[in-house]
Amino acid sequence: METPDYPPQFANSTVLLALAMLSITALPTQAAAPAETVGTLLLRLQEESAAPFIQHCATKAPDLKRSLEMEYAQFKKRFRKATAPLRAGIKTNPELSRPASRELIKQFGEMDAEALAQAQQRDPRAFCLKLKNDLSHATPESIHKNMQSAFAEYTVAARLSR
Repeated sequence: METPDYPPQFANSTVLLALAMLSITALPTQAAAPAETVGTLLLRLQEESAAPFIQHCATKAPDLKRSLEMEYAQFKKRFRKATAPLRAGIKTNPELSRPASRELIKQFGEMDAEALAQAQQRDPRAFCLKLKNDLSHATPESIHKNMQSAFAEYTVAARLSR
């Protein structure tokens, strides 16, 4: 039996969109407040990725709301701890340390909305129980490995796209 790294509905969404949007990340950003880097964006989006699904479950399977929220809170703690070394290394990676463009952020939002729409078509109880299980089985090691792999794939693809 394979232990999931992340809930399957959004496990590879960050990497897939990041790879698809490489040309967008090369676009200049307007000067304003320091922009979020691609690397910190990827981390933030992955950490926050379950939130809309938790909200969906809260309305469709209210008896699971509390346990899902507790599991998600624990997941986020494990996520932050597991990804701290990766976060620290972003500044040394030219591709991950680039500012994330508005277009890239918009694309992630669109992709997240699509994933939520797909989840809303599934049986809510089964979906929510699977989400809870997947969150609970995400270990610090699997989280670190997943994000390390996402960073590596993105870095290689960014370098090849030049």
